[in-house]
Amino acid sequence: MSFPSFPHPAEPSSSSASSRPCAGPSFSPSRRSVLAGTTAVGTVTAGAALGLGATAADHAHAEPADGRALGPLADVARWNEQGVGRFRIPALTRTNDGALLAVFDARTSMDDLPAKGIHTFVRRSDDEGRSWGPYRTLRADPLWSTGDPSILTDRETGTVLVFTTASQGAGFGNSGTGNDPTDPGITQLELATSTDDGLTWTHRRITEQVKDPAWAGMFACSGEGVQLRHGKHRGRLLQQYVVRIDGENWAVTAYSDDHGKTWQHGEPAGPGADENKVCERSDGSVLLNSRAGGHRWQAISTDGGLTYSSPREVPEQIDPANNGQVTRVFPDARQGSAKAKVLALSSTLDPSIRRRLSLSLSFDDGETWTSQHLLDDDASAYSTITPFGDGRLGLLYEREAYATISYRTIDVAALAPAPLLLEMLPSGHGAGDDGTEGPSATPPTLRAGTRTRLRVRATNQGIADLTHGHLALEGQDGIRAARTTLPTLAPGRSRIIELTVSTPDTLAGNRAVTLKGSARTGRTPLARGSRTVHAARAATAKVTRAGGAADHPALEVVGCFDACYPDQDAPGLEGDTLAAWARVRNTGNVALSDVRVTSDAGGTGASIDRLEPGESSTITGRTALAQVLTDDDVSTARTRVRVTASAGGGTTASAEASDTIALDLAARPAAGARSPIELPTGDLRTSAFARIDGEEPTAGALPDGTPLTLTVPAGGRTSVQLVVTAPRTGRLDVDADGPASWSGHLVETINVVEPGGHPTGGRTGDPLTPLPARISRHERRSVWCTVEVPSGVRTGLHETTLTVRIGRRTIAAFPLRLTVPSARLDTLADRPFTLDLWWHPDAIADQQGLTVFSEKHWRACRPYLEDLASRGQSVVNAVIIADPWLVENEDGSVGPQTASHYASLVDWAWDGTAFSFGFGAFDRCVEEHHRAGIDGPIHLFALLQFRLGQRLTFTDTRTGETVTEEVELGDERYREAWGALLNDLHAHLVERGWWDRAALAFDERPADLMTAVFDVVHDVAPMWDEKTALAANSLAEADIATYISFNHSFLDQVPADLIAERRAQHEPTLFYTFYDPVRPNTVTASPPMSSRMLGWEGGPLRPRRLPALDVQLVAAGRPGAPLVPLRPGRRVHRLSRPSRAGLLDPLGVPAGRPGRCRDPAPSTRGGPGTDTGRLRLSRRRRRRHPVGMVRDGRGAGAVPAEAGPMTLAPAAPPRYPFSSPA
Repeated sequence: MSFPSFPHPAEPSSSSASSRPCAGPSFSPSRRSVLAGTTAVGTVTAGAALGLGATAADHAHAEPADGRALGPLADVARWNEQGVGRFRIPALTRTNDGALLAVFDARTSMDDLPAKGIHTFVRRSDDEGRSWGPYRTLRADPLWSTGDPSILTDRETGTVLVFTTASQGAGFGNSGTGNDPTDPGITQLELATSTDDGLTWTHRRITEQVKDPAWAGMFACSGEGVQLRHGKHRGRLLQQYVVRIDGENWAVTAYSDDHGKTWQHGEPAGPGADENKVCERSDGSVLLNSRAGGHRWQAISTDGGLTYSSPREVPEQIDPANNGQVTRVFPDARQGSAKAKVLALSSTLDPSIRRRLSLSLSFDDGETWTSQHLLDDDASAYSTITPFGDGRLGLLYEREAYATISYRTIDVAALAPAPLLLEMLPSGHGAGDDGTEGPSATPPTLRAGTRTRLRVRATNQGIADLTHGHLALEGQDGIRAARTTLPTLAPGRSRIIELTVSTPDTLAGNRAVTLKGSARTGRTPLARGSRTVHAARAATAKVTRAGGAADHPALEVVGCFDACYPDQDAPGLEGDTLAAWARVRNTGNVALSDVRVTSDAGGTGASIDRLEPGESSTITGRTALAQVLTDDDVSTARTRVRVTASAGGGTTASAEASDTIALDLAARPAAGARSPIELPTGDLRTSAFARIDGEEPTAGALPDGTPLTLTVPAGGRTSVQLVVTAPRTGRLDVDADGPASWSGHLVETINVVEPGGHPTGGRTGDPLTPLPARISRHERRSVWCTVEVPSGVRTGLHETTLTVRIGRRTIAAFPLRLTVPSARLDTLADRPFTLDLWWHPDAIADQQGLTVFSEKHWRACRPYLEDLASRGQSVVNAVIIADPWLVENEDGSVGPQTASHYASLVDWAWDGTAFSFGFGAFDRCVEEHHRAGIDGPIHLFALLQFRLGQRLTFTDTRTGETVTEEVELGDERYREAWGALLNDLHAHLVERGWWDRAALAFDERPADLMTAVFDVVHDVAPMWDEKTALAANSLAEADIATYISFNHSFLDQVPADLIAERRAQHEPTLFYTFYDPVRPNTVTASPPMSSRMLGWEGGPLRPRRLPALDVQLVAAGRPGAPLVPLRPGRRVHRLSRPSRAGLLDPLGVPAGRPGRCRDPAPSTRGGPGTDTGRLRLSRRRRRRHPVGMVRDGRGAGAVPAEAGPMTLAPAAPPRYPFSSPA
């Protein structure tokens, strides 16, 4: 609730720093009630404490939340719906029957109480927030405005309670004292209750019970109340209020021990409180968390909410004085358990602007907060979360400058938060085991232009070891520390690590920095199974100017639309005033004066007298950066504004910066509407599973009657998906008439694209793990359909209808255009090639929550291996060292190319003298492949790691710790380690009878590096000299191996003559595809299904013309043109894979034609692909084993492909088979 005496809806943050002088009146930022009332030329609010108004939060996140963790975004209320100008102040609960109830204000304007005409609305969802029932009025009084709702479910009785504040003329700021429930001069406190799950409501006033007559203004804190589940006060209902006492604001708890029949109040906590929430801790005590300026603060109650400890500021909870919600993730967890200690907080992680909604996690009852995860990068305000009890949270929040209240579900475990506490320590004696030293109370000092050693303590707050850990530091304006290895941490143990922080010489003043950590663990209080988890801790550093450094004047502008104020004289958006806020920060090393801030869309602008280095000021108010929306704005459905700050009037230093912000003004379908059928497009950059006609991915609902197209060759099969939200209970069937047979089953729930918006990504369904075919009413499931076209079916177009039924009732039907292309598919026995698709055992473990290489994990791998074998897979791909595919991420951190790490199948150990190895997991891997029918070459990865330097990961048997050691290719340590492994592995393979099948595999490594590693192999283990398999992206590599697989992006540089020469020597040439765009479905923590063809398609395509190979899988261009006509003697076969647009395109497979080339072109992307490199490698020609790899060209993931690479046998008479994917 904003302070009602002043109509601004989104109050600027308060701060201990004084505000900068501005062109308009000067205001103290100490209380929002003063600031909210300004209509001056421009209000300038100081930044966060220590002069940092910087985008501290922009770096403060452990990992942004993505589609694995976030459900689809559903709009619950949007401006101008139902004849209501604006909706605000969300509250949310999950009832005992599983329904979600969303309650919020319906307003005629942006003004708070006591503005007239404010009512309380409610909407209900019976399908976990995917769709919402009609708007219903919960409370509307012709004399009293009623708003600021908070909701609470009594878990023992099922009663739902909604707390509101009623006003007839008095708001919080001007309310009198007293508690007469009929007095219009005070804010009245009301309670609505429902005993039928929110269908009907009864109303009463509880002002006399919860308000001391000596108090002045009082209102309920919107969001969700809590019921204590454990201890002495079990069953007690708690609802938080803000109360004004002697001109100051305090938090107070109203409580009931008789299920809401009567109420009492506790002692006020504060002063300095604001909208606040409470949650129960694992020991039965109560944690109070309150909004405040710059940072949130907390207090503890040990008597069920009657009294609280003195409040303390939580430095890692950066906050612009915005309403959020704290809750226990597992409210019913056993008292004192690790699960019971997991708390979550939704808040906007920004010091002065309501933006960047985030979720913070605590693993120690809120004592510390170890990770923050970005949920919405743009304008976002009040938020509330409610626990489902199974590790998921329902989130309801204001976004788009208060245009929309939206809902989505959060899977907290999928966020992968780490129970890893990171603390900066005072300067001391370096790294070590000391876990007792207190954290630094003052910010560390960094000297510009130099490197500074910073001591950090890392503490494992979890319940299992943290291994393979790393620490790094990121800060504003180029401050950073390179990633440093974190030793294995047992639960409860701490280690002190030194980071070397580099600071540019252009800086001075305070800067925001963030400590970031990641580690591998087999279990957290949130989930079981090996996974990588992430932590982050925001802090401040003081930068001293480098001696002799030149002046470096510089500015940064961060803009954000704050609110849109309706024109009361006209309906719609035309004429409304859209106000922007902007934070201006001095990013240089010299003070700047006379900073002028303007918007190109209008407004009066604002001035800042002076900004010291590192200091910031925020331009707020309704007029400084405002625009009046025009008919053109509304008709184009979008507005874009550029905010500019310039300094230098009368000073020697000048600087300028700007930021462009935009807002969607488009009308949308009624919030919450949906179809029972959806296409599971997900984030097409993470799960490109389906598409329909059009350049842009179609999201969410698939209306009944939408045409679908599919191409399946005779004798082939493909898999497609639909998502069904059941309107009734019964057996679900998907079928179509015509030549194809359809079989399908329900699979795990997946996430889809938000209606009318951007893809959200998410988990994908797994076609190998069926669920019972029966579906319950309101249940939402993905449906995998396997479509098979028998051999002999005529080619051409077959038009039919795809029908979705539950029981005997048809719930949807879609026209289906099934094309059977003119393509002959050889049987597996007749194909002159073998399928080689990569697999990722760790992804299977992560997706199913299993410990890597456990018995359950191996059993879970079997369906995937059997599916590969059924389509002709013959190669066993085995990782013999941990994480051979490490890449540098965009943020400079180092991580696996895939979403999951790769654990080594060989157990490396070092006793201080020699290496030793365990082959148990390796043997089991080969045996499981054999069991599935995959018994061909065994490819061993990788003596050369993918992109970064060489690393050895092993267990130091003296300490039991896992150690990652960086070595140089070919140095003594590298030779010692790999020589030991290759010799031991040779002996083991001979003993098991697998030696003849084994080969050392290399993935896209430059020729000079492979030459170096071949020399090492020859010196330390010469028996491996002729046992090499390659995935190549340079021409030089064509001379290395009998079997070669080129990256398809390189094919335009592969001359046909080279292919013909290899064919004449019976050296097959093939190529492999990688997924583009980045992070396809099989790289995320989804079921790693690698060999299913995903068939929905969107129209004719234009294939590229590339050099012909024996078998060539060429990614097609964008939709829009017919296929290249067939030439005599050729067949064109079609596959499907994601295109750059994120859709599934057919692929052409033309036949090859012999030729000759004397001067092959050099590679442009594979390193030393020149003739010189070719000659250097020619002495080690004729390796005998193929490798098939699928790689993401942008560094995101090791990837199973739909059709994958194919290994050709020596050329037979020209038949050009088509690999029918599973």
